Amino acid sequence: MGEGPDTSATGHTNRTRMIAWGAGTIIVLALVMFGASALSSPSDHDEPSGPGSAPQASSADTSSTASVLLYERALIAEKSGDTSAAIDLAEEAVDADPANDKAVQLLVTLKSGDSAGGSTGSSAGASGSSATPTGTSTVARVKNIGTLLPAKIAQYSLDAPTIVGKDAVVSADPASGAPDGRSITRVLFSVHDRGTEKAAKAFVDTVNKRVYSKDRAAVTVLGAPGYFGTDGTRLAAVAFARGPYAFEIVLTTLTERPAQMRSTALKLAESFRIP
Repeated sequence: MGEGPDTSATGHTNRTRMIAWGAGTIIVLALVMFGASALSSPSDHDEPSGPGSAPQASSADTSSTASVLLYERALIAEKSGDTSAAIDLAEEAVDADPANDKAVQLLVTLKSGDSAGGSTGSSAGASGSSATPTGTSTVARVKNIGTLLPAKIAQYSLDAPTIVGKDAVVSADPASGAPDGRSITRVLFSVHDRGTEKAAKAFVDTVNKRVYSKDRAAVTVLGAPGYFGTDGTRLAAVAFARGPYAFEIVLTTLTERPAQMRSTALKLAESFRIP
């Protein structure tokens, strides 16, 4: 077990030990959101059963635990004023478990420069969110973030959208007999209100470029610079920022090379409704 972060002058020396908590397999955020039925095949071996069986800790459990510990240490480093250490730890937390929303939010806040540091920690940025943030673009804001999601896509069937706070998500499946059905099983569309244009861009740089780090390519979506990447196995993603909003799609492909889905992913990304 590593020691907790040192908030004294030797904090930078101990930072390497703290970052070591982040060792583990990167778990792609979309795997959680899509569900096991969409992204994984049934296990090829039977789980042990019977009185003598003992539950085994999965790599997901290990990575999740490491992510929580790293996030807590990142908070301590932030409050001590060591922003560099806080960013390193938060990045490791996101790498260990991209589904750790608190770590993702902290990392976006730190990289967008909204963290107050010192004793106020990350709460200072939240308390000041009611004021008009510096760097917000002239893109019109919407009352219901769900209106930015695609309402209809040719040859796709859309599920009911899910809206939680400042995040909106909807999934879509290729219609029966549609050409995309031969290579795509599901597409997830997401919109995130990050408050400022700078924070929205930081979200794309922090989350998408780290989770989908394979086959990187700069792209343009609806007139805005964007990012294309894959997980190297089954997921391809496109993300871009427009004003205070971060847009992303993640598609699950049946092909062995998700990089081949770039043109399709870009076309689907144009289904977002930009204000």
